[in-house]
Amino acid sequence: MRLCMDNIIKRILENIKTTDNDAILSETSNESVQINKDNFQDIKEKKSNKTLAFIDGGNLEIIKSPSFSLFFNRIYYTVYQNNKRINKRTFEFYTLITTLNKDKLYYKTEYFFTKNKFPIKNYEFDSFDNTLTIGNTRASISIIGNVIRRFAELITAKDIKADYIILDGSLEPKYTYENDLIKHLPKKVCGLSKTSAVLTKQGNSITAHLSKLTSKKTWFHNVNSRLYFLKLHDKSKHVFRFESNLESINEIVSLLKKNSRDPIFLGYPYGLIEADKFARVTKKEKEILQLQLMTKFKKNLTKIEPYLSALDAHDILDNIG
Repeated sequence: MRLCMDNIIKRILENIKTTDNDAILSETSNESVQINKDNFQDIKEKKSNKTLAFIDGGNLEIIKSPSFSLFFNRIYYTVYQNNKRINKRTFEFYTLITTLNKDKLYYKTEYFFTKNKFPIKNYEFDSFDNTLTIGNTRASISIIGNVIRRFAELITAKDIKADYIILDGSLEPKYTYENDLIKHLPKKVCGLSKTSAVLTKQGNSITAHLSKLTSKKTWFHNVNSRLYFLKLHDKSKHVFRFESNLESINEIVSLLKKNSRDPIFLGYPYGLIEADKFARVTKKEKEILQLQLMTKFKKNLTKIEPYLSALDAHDILDNIG
C-alpha cells in the first residue's frame, strides 16, 4: 500500500508543470492568452465609504421523483460599509419542477414564496438541453433546482442598493436563459469564485502558476479586460478568480482586502462567509420540511408514495450502515 501511494505522489509531482506562459480561459474551447508577469499589481489601501454587498444562495431537494421535484431555496445578501454590516436580507421560496410533454419532454418551474417575494419567472427546460445533460442522457429533473438557485442569485444582485456587489461564483453563463440575466446586470456586480477551472496551456492550474510568478504580498493580476486573479491577504495561500466589467478594480479590491482579515478563512471576504452561512439550507431543516410536507399529504400519502419510491433505492443503500 505504501509503495502504491509513493508511486501516485511521484506521478503527480512529475505532472506539475513549471514553465508555462499561456492560460486557457474557456471551458468550452482551447483559446488561450499570454500570461504577462508585468500584469501583477499591488492591492493598495484606499480610504473609502463605499458600500460592498455579498450574495449567496443555498437549497436542498425536499422530495423527488422522475416526474416532479421540490426544492427549498434561500438567498441571502449582506451589505458592508467601513467593514461593518449595515444591512442584510433573506429570500426563501420553494421551486416545484414538473414534467411537460409538448412533442418532447420539458421541465417547467413554479414558485411558492415564504419570505420577500422577488420577480423570477417560470421557465421551461428541454430535458435534453445540452447545457444540462451529461453525455447523451436526459438531464435529471433535480438539476433544475440548482439552476433556479443560480438564477435567483442573479436576479437578487440586480436590485441591491450598494456601490459594489459581489456574487459567490462566476459571471460566465453556463445554462440556457442565464446569459439574458447576466447581460442585464449593472457593472457594479462582480463575481468571486472560490475555485477556478482555468488552466495553463500545458494543463497546469492557473492559480498555482501565478503564485510562483510574483513575490508581492497581496496582488491582483488581470488576464484580460474582465478576468482577474486576486490574493487578498499576505498570509493566505489562496488565490481567487474575480470577474468584473468595471473600468478599474483598484477601489473594489482594496475594499475586499479589508474584508478578508477574519482568521476563520484568512484571505477570503468575510461578507461571503456570512452569506454562505445564512443562505445554507441544512439537512436538519430538510428533514423538518419533509416531515411537514408528508403530514400535509395525510390521506393522499398513498397516491404519492409510488412516485417517490421510484428513486429511493439509492437512499436506502446510502443509509445501510
